[in-house]
Amino acid sequence: METISEWEEVLGKQKHVPMKEIYDVLKISFDGLDGKTKNIFLDISCFFEGEERELVSRILDGADQAITTLYDMSLLTFSNNKIMMHPLVQQMGQEVVRQECPGEPGKQSRLWRSKDVHRILSKNEGTDAIEGIFLNISASEDSELIEFTSEAFQMMDRLRLLKVCQDLKCDSVVKNY
Repeated sequence: METISEWEEVLGKQKHVPMKEIYDVLKISFDGLDGKTKNIFLDISCFFEGEERELVSRILDGADQAITTLYDMSLLTFSNNKIMMHPLVQQMGQEVVRQECPGEPGKQSRLWRSKDVHRILSKNEGTDAIEGIFLNISASEDSELIEFTSEAFQMMDRLRLLKVCQDLKCDSVVKNY
């Protein structure tokens, strides 16, 4: 590599996709989880890293046992009662979600990247695959107002989590069935 921009491009890719070898090793632990614990792990890696344990357990309806299992397997830790994940573990969880349908975020179960959420909501590209959305209004890349209507959610029959933040103030909306 010869230019700074080439290095920045490579580093940018590494930030979003963990190195394959590390990903493969970490995924072995994920693959050994039961279905409910896998889903809670993915929810935490996409939406709740750094949040209070009690809040996450309440929002994810009885996630205490799964959170304990994830802790016992060293897939998460606690700091001042907040759920923490090593960045590579978090990236692995996010990559599992991205691999559900690479290149088509509207067909992935969870949306947390600002550009993907903005596109899906502003162009009404949501599908019934979407279970959760993290909308960080303050992280909008171009600081534009994100505009969307209720039609953006029309096809999201399985949406159960909607987390909206602005300037580090977040609210979560949960729909239980």
